[in-house]
Amino acid sequence: MKIELGTKTIIKGFFNVGEEEFISDYFLRYGTSIKSVKPQSLKSIIYEKIKKILNHYEEI
Repeated sequence: MKIELGTKTIIKGFFNVGEEEFISDYFLRYGTSIKSVKPQSLKSIIYEKIKKILNHYEEI
């Protein structure tokens, strides 16, 4: 993974099969600062985690 600093911070890299949960948790820490997520499969995992958290807080 490579972090490019400048007027905006860009994280570029790759992840191995089976690391999706770790990477999605890492991205969730950035909250609304994230502007783009690729590939779509990773974006979908993050989206599902957010929905699960939202549902939890709606139920408590």
